[in-house]
Amino acid sequence: MATRVVRQRGTRALIREVMAAETIRLFLEDNQRPYTVGAIQNGVKGLEKRAVEKGLEELMGKGLIEEKIYGKLKVYFLRKDCKKSAKQLNDDLLDIQRHINDLTSKIKDNQGKIKASEEKFAKVREKLTVAEACAKKIQLQEEVKNIKDALKEFDGIDPVRPYVKFEVQQDYEKYLVLYRKRKRLCRDMLDAIFENYPKSKEHLYRDIGIETDESAGFHIETL
Repeated sequence: MATRVVRQRGTRALIREVMAAETIRLFLEDNQRPYTVGAIQNGVKGLEKRAVEKGLEELMGKGLIEEKIYGKLKVYFLRKDCKKSAKQLNDDLLDIQRHINDLTSKIKDNQGKIKASEEKFAKVREKLTVAEACAKKIQLQEEVKNIKDALKEFDGIDPVRPYVKFEVQQDYEKYLVLYRKRKRLCRDMLDAIFENYPKSKEHLYRDIGIETDESAGFHIETL
């Protein structure tokens, strides 16, 4: 009889732990931000601190959440695996857009120089003497040759098609939304850490090696 009671109590405790872990997992999934044990206990009503700690241990054992330690403070959040971070994807898109803009600007600039030289040649040909026109022609032809030689560096480069630029813009806007969401989550996590941090937020950033967009000179461009 005593053995049966012990087994029943053990089974009930196991069920409570499983339910606590699932409740915590759903809470973290719904809120999408890091939490301390105390914050989870406040957010999930009906769970004691020990139950929250056991639930977190079970979730970490399954690889569903991660724990980060900052001094004496521990925070927990859902794992989200990704090959590249939102910032890296955003930087890649910005590099592509800068490259496209640079090539387009160079091509337009050189085409404008060729057109200006041709127009200038047409005007002077009408007004100068034959000898002067011949000399000017040689000069302008040399200028045109130099410009055409400069354009050779673009040989083999296909012009940027409108649909390619549209796809890049769509991808950029998609990852920009993702970047801003991740940035907001990071700020929420830092705010949670700062609640129990004895120094200023600037000291916190320096202590854990956080670099803000402003300090890094990173600027988001709208396409």
